[in-house]
Amino acid sequence: MPLRRSPMSLDRFTMASRGKRKSGRSEFPPNPTQWNAERHGLHFRERFALAADEPLRPFGLQLPTVVVVATRDALAEFVDQNTLKRLLGRHRGKWSGMTIPCDDEFIVVINATHHQNRKNATLMEEFFHIIHEHKPSKVSCCPITGVVRRDYDKQIEDEAYHAAAAALVPYYSLGTMVDRGATRQEIAEHFEVSADLVGFRLKVCKLWRKCSLN
Repeated sequence: MPLRRSPMSLDRFTMASRGKRKSGRSEFPPNPTQWNAERHGLHFRERFALAADEPLRPFGLQLPTVVVVATRDALAEFVDQNTLKRLLGRHRGKWSGMTIPCDDEFIVVINATHHQNRKNATLMEEFFHIIHEHKPSKVSCCPITGVVRRDYDKQIEDEAYHAAAAALVPYYSLGTMVDRGATRQEIAEHFEVSADLVGFRLKVCKLWRKCSLN
């Protein structure tokens, strides 16, 4: 993939002051643990020439070697009807998305039954799993009980989600909207994401208390 992880040797003063605009607000939040995610989010937006306050619509983007399967008809080309009914029927609340490496491509499957705002976040998270070259999860089945389990790496899941959230709701624009009195729901509607994702960004960017007063 064109985007790669690169080492960051900037100190706190440099990063906190980097990219300051005329308003005096930095492009990076006052939370050092969030700087890597913010940097990856900004790089992704820059790649597609998005303005700072422009909604990121991932389903309209094309990434090399990535095939997105996000509709019932598209998924029907990969699984049988019985599996399709289970995935999008009684089990639809148990999964959001997955990435399947296939030769030189990545097939990203998104749950078609979810709300568009949630699908936007899911697709961005899967994009960042690919960009960061995360090791795929392993699914195993116990030969005795038949119980199926998937391994879970919290570190890489957090890395992908934090970067995805930063790309969808960049700190600079988030702070500007909070300063102007926007509520969490108004911010969510503007960026076409869920109010929960905006709440997450407000907390990690140290803006939650200020926004709660709006």
